[in-house]
Amino acid sequence: MCDDATWITPDCRNKGYPNPNKCSECLCPDGYAPPYCDQVEKGQMQGDGKT
Repeated sequence: MCDDATWITPDCRNKGYPNPNKCSECLCPDGYAPPYCDQVEKGQMQGDGKT
């Protein structure tokens, strides 16, 4: 658990939120990848491969 004061809350993007079981990563909505939900998951690109 992330109750210890020594960890820093990650800067989660795209409506992700801190993972209570792995304090340095975010839990991300579908289509986004940890650790910060700022990258599109592999296999989620559309069109010409640009996001």
